[in-house]
Amino acid sequence: MKRLYSVLFSNLHLKVLAFAFAVLFWLLATNKEVAETQLELKVRPIATGDYTVVSYRPKTVTLLVEGYRKELLALKEKKEVEVKLPKELKSGVNVIEVTRNNLQLPVPSVKVKTVQPKEIKVTIELLAKKLVRVEPGFKVKKGWRVEFDPNYVTVFVPEEIKEVIDSVQTEGVSLAGVKPPASFVLRLDTPFKVFPGQVKVTLKEEKGR
Repeated sequence: MKRLYSVLFSNLHLKVLAFAFAVLFWLLATNKEVAETQLELKVRPIATGDYTVVSYRPKTVTLLVEGYRKELLALKEKKEVEVKLPKELKSGVNVIEVTRNNLQLPVPSVKVKTVQPKEIKVTIELLAKKLVRVEPGFKVKKGWRVEFDPNYVTVFVPEEIKEVIDSVQTEGVSLAGVKPPASFVLRLDTPFKVFPGQVKVTLKEEKGR
């Protein structure tokens, strides 16, 4: 009995350390093992032209993918892939072929072998261009003058609200501690596509003050 006890517990710390290393090496080997699996993921169309996506179907695609186990698990956790749409599309329903070229995975090292279905139907609405003025999205103190560069930008909006939109605001910002003259860059705060997406803001004191 004493001999068995001695065999089991002698150099116990070394045995525990050896076991821990064995588990670690097994995990590393498993993560580096190339595997193949099938995943059903949400699909999100990405507009690249002057239009907006109104609706699309189906909402998911099934991919047969190949990669390291660690990468496949990361892709499964992301739960979504993107389909880059063509720049030029017609208003209404468009049938888009899903290929390896326009399918964008959040884990790019994973290889896509097959995609089902091979097409998605995307309903789009063309956008109208309109030149609008830039307005401050912050409070301008009395005696200050604000200038924007550029002071007009191009927005892309649905045709039915084109006449309603006449300006866009910058993002809100606190001017506490700021004294003119001062310059900084702010993003334009709008739900619509806008170009450019940011403007240079210059604060000056009104003349005579």
